Amino acid sequence: PYELSLSIHDAASAGAYADCSAYETLPSSLNDFGGVARPYGAPLDAAGRLALYGAQFYMSPRAADTMQLTLAAASVVAVWTRNEAYTRVTARLGATTDGGAPIDARFVATRRAEQTAIFYVPRGGAYALSLAYDRLLTASCQSLQLQLLVRPFAELNAALVCAAARHV
Repeated sequence: PYELSLSIHDAASAGAYADCSAYETLPSSLNDFGGVARPYGAPLDAAGRLALYGAQFYMSPRAADTMQLTLAAASVVAVWTRNEAYTRVTARLGATTDGGAPIDARFVATRRAEQTAIFYVPRGGAYALSLAYDRLLTASCQSLQLQLLVRPFAELNAALVCAAARHV
């Protein structure tokens, strides 16, 4: 399989040019990828599960990317990012209804170029997951590794709770 890429830009314009077309863009909705197969995973399934991973997602020069998701029930959302440019990536989750109330991360860890945030979403509804970047190099294409997991809280709780019959 071959691929042709054509880029036209004004050579006289000031500033460096960088072709970022090889990077994946983050989906705007985690519930529906527009019927198009993506190499980084499938959208949120009917059971409320999502497993998304990509090694090179384009970081928007707007300094933030936002993904919408609608959850049917209480869920846990885990976000892991890695960025070699050492740009701090901050994950934020908030309801898109009820005045956009933010949901505090229950766990946050930062180690060099990696960040992890885990959110407990107490009820179903419409939410926005935002990845904010504190420093972008405008002359180059910056990308991040991203792993995003969503699981219904009831499913996780059932997996962790010991059945009483096992201790008899």
